[in-house]
Amino acid sequence: MHAKPDFAEVHFMLGNLYMDKTGDTDKAVAHLKKAEKLFIKLDDNLRLSHVRQMLAHEGA
Repeated sequence: MHAKPDFAEVHFMLGNLYMDKTGDTDKAVAHLKKAEKLFIKLDDNLRLSHVRQMLAHEGA
């Protein structure tokens, strides 16, 4: 993670992991918001929509 801090897919996967496996919604939301910003930069609308659905589900 430290080698590529702006790797959107990693933030997306970490958000999923924290949400589904650990229940740590604060960390999940932080990673998902970072992924959201990066997917906007990458113009990846499919993954962006997934991130936004997850954030909406968490009320973020």
